[in-house]
Amino acid sequence: MNSEDRTTAVNEQDLAFVEDLFVRTPRPLTARELAEKLAFEKTASQRTQDVKVYDPAYIYEVGDQVYKEYDESLMVSSKVVEHFKGAVVLRVIGKTFFKAYNCEMI
Repeated sequence: MNSEDRTTAVNEQDLAFVEDLFVRTPRPLTARELAEKLAFEKTASQRTQDVKVYDPAYIYEVGDQVYKEYDESLMVSSKVVEHFKGAVVLRVIGKTFFKAYNCEMI
């Protein structure tokens, strides 16, 4: 089976992945979103460094790459907020502990 066939064929692991998405996602996903997430998952082994899908409960380390989806307004400067709908891969470049919030910020 060539690489393209493995990417487009759906197997039991793929169905389990999609089922887990339904459990973890609070809103219904479009067919396009499901296809993007499944393709991202199936092609993960082709990337040179693991990219972790964002989970607020996970503890990330410096150097980790994190895939994060947005559909919200983001502050782009001290006075400007822009709406962004899409996904990005972020790299953790530092961690700082904030006593007031009793947590680490990455």
